[in-house]
Amino acid sequence: NTINTELYANSVGVLEDLLFAARGELDGLACSRLEQTTEDILRYSMVGITQACVQLTVNNEQLGSYSTAKGLAEAEGLTLAILPLIDNVSPSIAGQISDIMIRDAGDETVDNGAAWVAQLFGQGFTDATNLQCH
Repeated sequence: NTINTELYANSVGVLEDLLFAARGELDGLACSRLEQTTEDILRYSMVGITQACVQLTVNNEQLGSYSTAKGLAEAEGLTLAILPLIDNVSPSIAGQISDIMIRDAGDETVDNGAAWVAQLFGQGFTDATNLQCH
C-alpha cells in the first residue's frame, strides 16, 4: 500500500511531514532532534529518486546504442543526483551504477540491465541510509 487516498506516494506525505517537523525544530532550536529529522528526509528523498531510476531503466532497456530517447537523459540526470550519496558509502556500487547508467554515444545496453541496476540501487540505498533489519 504505497499510494494514499489522494493518489500520491505515501513517502511524499511522510517527506512533507518531515520538512514541516524540521522547520519547527529549526524555529525551536531543537538541534539534537533536527539531525535525526534531516537523516530521515534524506532517506525518504532517496526512495523516490531510486524508484524513478529503476523505472526509467526498465523503460529504456530495449533502446539501441545510438538512441536519443528522452528517458535516457532523465535516467542519467536522476542517477547523477543520487550517485554522490551512494559513492560516499559504497564507491564500488556507485561505480557499477555509473558504468551502466551514464552512457556515451554508441555504448551498448547491458544485458538484464534493469534487474542489475535495481539490485545495485537497492544495495546502494541500503548502504547510504544505513538501513538495517533488527
